[in-house]
Amino acid sequence: MPALLLLAALVALLIFIGWERRRAASGSVTPLPRAALKNGWRARPLRRWKFSAALGLLLGAMAAIQWVQPKTPPFTGRLSQVMTFFHAQFGIHGVSYFWAAFAAAILLIAVFQFRSGGD
Repeated sequence: MPALLLLAALVALLIFIGWERRRAASGSVTPLPRAALKNGWRARPLRRWKFSAALGLLLGAMAAIQWVQPKTPPFTGRLSQVMTFFHAQFGIHGVSYFWAAFAAAILLIAVFQFRSGGD
C-alpha cells in the first residue's frame, strides 16, 4: 500500500510539472522582472474567511458522520471528557450536536470575516 501511495504521489508530481510547463509556455504568465524581485516576493493578501469556511464545512461533515454512525463511550483522546459530557447530557446523538454547534460557530466567524472585507 505505501508503494501505491508513493507511485500516486510521483504521478501527481509529474502531472503538475507538465501542467506548469504548459502554463508557462502559453504566455499567459508574465514573470516578474529582476527589479521587482530585488525588494522581495510579495504574497497575495490572506483570505481568512476561506479557511474558516472550509474548517466549518469539515466540522459539519464530522457532525453528519457522528449522526449517521454515533460513537458510544468509553471515548478516548483529548476530547474524551467533552464527548462523554455531551453523550451524557444529550444522549446518543450528543456528540453530533457538539460538532454541529462547533461548525455553526466557525461558519458564523467566516461570515463575519467575509463581511468585514475578506481579510
